[in-house]
Amino acid sequence: MYRELVSLNAQHQRDELFYAAVDGEMRTTLDNFLRVLIEQPDSLETARLLDYRHSYDYDLRVWNATDPQAPLQSVDKQSGKMSGGENQSPYFVAILASYLRAYQRHESRWKQPSLALVPIDEAFSKMDTGRIRDCIDAIQELDLQGVFSMSTELLRR
Repeated sequence: MYRELVSLNAQHQRDELFYAAVDGEMRTTLDNFLRVLIEQPDSLETARLLDYRHSYDYDLRVWNATDPQAPLQSVDKQSGKMSGGENQSPYFVAILASYLRAYQRHESRWKQPSLALVPIDEAFSKMDTGRIRDCIDAIQELDLQGVFSMSTELLRR
């Protein structure tokens, strides 16, 4: 339902009242949503409705660069078959992409340099030295600044 609401909203002009254009099952769902928010603002149901994790289901898909014929694989479904670093690397790339997009928006609005800070807790915990180096190189190439919380054991590798 959430995706449909967002799509409907995007289709309407700025001067139109979005709520007035919604009907049927979508209208009932939206009415119930708003009723819960207004009548039970501190309830568990309100917290659940406002939790973005219930609105989207994300999955990362990876491919084997050494086998161009291999199909895309779900990281979640392959997690038991790959090493810790193989599991962690795609998420690291997604995190960098998210920060890069956020900072580019900032820079396009303000036309000023930004700090471009990327804080990551438990960074690289399952990666080997080569993968860690690749991640740090990527951060530098993207003009981001990494701030990592990690075990000192990783520094000794």
